Amino acid sequence: MTEQKPPVKPRHCQEQFFAEFKAYMLSQLKRPGDKIETEMELAERFGVTRYRVRQALERLNQNGVLKRVKKGGSTVRALDEEEFVRQIRLQFEIAGYNEEEFINARVWLETALVLSLTEGIKPEVLANLEKIISRIEDNAAQAPVADHWLKSFHIELFNVSGNRIIKVYGTVLGAWFDATTKYVAHFPESYFLDIAGRLRQFMQAVKAGEKLQAIDIMQQMVLEKSREIEKLHRQSVQSPKEKQPLDSKSPL
Repeated sequence: MTEQKPPVKPRHCQEQFFAEFKAYMLSQLKRPGDKIETEMELAERFGVTRYRVRQALERLNQNGVLKRVKKGGSTVRALDEEEFVRQIRLQFEIAGYNEEEFINARVWLETALVLSLTEGIKPEVLANLEKIISRIEDNAAQAPVADHWLKSFHIELFNVSGNRIIKVYGTVLGAWFDATTKYVAHFPESYFLDIAGRLRQFMQAVKAGEKLQAIDIMQQMVLEKSREIEKLHRQSVQSPKEKQPLDSKSPL
């Protein structure tokens, strides 16, 4: 027999059911790969049809919470870093955030991080950040590699706090770097050497507790590189076959 679909209920009733269903599911979810209750069991628990349960499960699947397997039920999705970044990128595209909003968010977030850095930073963290700067210098002639280490420096700033939510923002930042790699592929060696020099100035200001100087250096670096990437992006859209020359002194 073909299962009959229930009559359409008001939107607010559907949303109320889904909110309760999601709250219950999130309270029950444990480890990635764990199987959840069957549609029949969930339908009985909530006093609704299997069709309503199936709709709710599909929404959780689309949200990346569950993984549905044909004839195998649903399991908790294992969300590794790559999948996490992919979902963040997708949500950014859906939301339609523009480049200006992202740049401003970076300035605010990294400025706030600088304040915490100047209030006390462990010697091993300082040593790691300076090691990353050396990697940028060592690979300055290889733009993609140098940019990878530049990304590592900024992400490390987000990791210093130890706050998991702030680390999520670091993941978002990493996704932005990955998306802009193609624009820095032809940046000259002098570009990254200049970056490394300015990062060393930034580190000196951090170690000396010079908050305003450190903030000023960081803001300039973030804004200048972001504007340069934005300009190159516009040029690639307008003239995809033409490569625009890049000033060797172009800042971060």
